[in-house]
Amino acid sequence: MDTPCNCGQIKSLGFRTIIHGKTIKIKGVPVWECEQCGLYELFPCIKQDVCELLAELKEENKASVSFSEYNELAAVMYEVYKETRFQENNAEVYLMEVESRCKERINLLLDVYGYAKQNEDHKWMKQLMTRLSQLTFTPAETT
Repeated sequence: MDTPCNCGQIKSLGFRTIIHGKTIKIKGVPVWECEQCGLYELFPCIKQDVCELLAELKEENKASVSFSEYNELAAVMYEVYKETRFQENNAEVYLMEVESRCKERINLLLDVYGYAKQNEDHKWMKQLMTRLSQLTFTPAETT
């Protein structure tokens, strides 16, 4: 996966540890990174989730977490990245695999949501809706 950088080179997909205030570390955050100038930027679709997680970690005084534990899309992207990184450097293949895995994860989460709904576990249902929204790029709403 490549995208142009301001320096004229191509940025590629990477996963970085984001350090905030020298005390909070979020590992495995998907970024576009440029090997030429060292610039990196968060994926736009996960930027808000990273900011929300930072605020949560500040409140809880946690020092280090893995982003894939908090964000379903990041988890899927990282799984596919690990499996395909050295096999193929083809953005189209990567994107197709991420899309396929996202559909599988959505189906799994919907099954779990059905179980939570059957048991009237509204807190769990809300958590599952949030996780589903991370894969579908829509706001979470419970019914």
